[in-house]
Amino acid sequence: MERGHRRPRRHRLRGPPRRPQGQGPARHHPHDRRRRPRPGHPPPLHRPRPRRRRQRLAPQRHRRRHHAPGGHRGPHAPTAPTGLRAAPDGSRAATLRWTPARDDTRITAYDVYQADTRVHTVPGTATGTRLTGLRPGTAYAFTVRARDAAENSSPDSNTADLTTAPAPGASPNTAPTDLAATAAKGGEITLTWTPPKTGAPVTHHELHLNGRFATTIVWGTAPPPGRATYTFPVTDPPGTRYTLTLRARLPDGTWGDFSAPRTVTVR
Repeated sequence: MERGHRRPRRHRLRGPPRRPQGQGPARHHPHDRRRRPRPGHPPPLHRPRPRRRRQRLAPQRHRRRHHAPGGHRGPHAPTAPTGLRAAPDGSRAATLRWTPARDDTRITAYDVYQADTRVHTVPGTATGTRLTGLRPGTAYAFTVRARDAAENSSPDSNTADLTTAPAPGASPNTAPTDLAATAAKGGEITLTWTPPKTGAPVTHHELHLNGRFATTIVWGTAPPPGRATYTFPVTDPPGTRYTLTLRARLPDGTWGDFSAPRTVTVR
């Protein structure tokens, strides 16, 4: 053999010691766990253990989930309340009435929104409410949404406008009326409204988006009779919501009251 080359060792498995020929039966080795037959008894029969069958679970889509009472999540949102009506109640309050919404579970609340902001909530059994804390001589626009037990909200109801009564000795409201906003594909919004009656042509209107000044709408010549129309582009992505208000410049050079707000979604 070459130097440096060692013969590999043979590894012997552990087990009961070998019995030399001619000797009596070997003793039971402690590591040998096999059962030894007792003298005078036949060896035990080998009975294989029965194989356990694995229980096949049903696919997830066939399982039914049971919800606790009151925790059912309906797959659909409620329908929108209809027939919303608003009326001023003095100079600092207003009353709202509407037709109930429908839902596959149950209506738990109605949320009142003003300029896309929730301002009041009533139980799901109510069909009207009274709002307080309003300002005298101010134009408001309200919508109502229904909410079910799964916290799904309905679409907005129709918009209801109102103008509270002016304070004693104050001048009448000078806000534009019947403001409407529609969005067209491509990022354009069109406004239509009726200018206030001031005793003189209204040539300037101020547009505010989300409470901030956006632009001044100016007619170079005499303003159009009747309803006015203005279209402007927006660069925000589809789904963006705007709250719009208008106010007119009065003959004395001051700005009048703001119109009732309108909410529009960019398409």
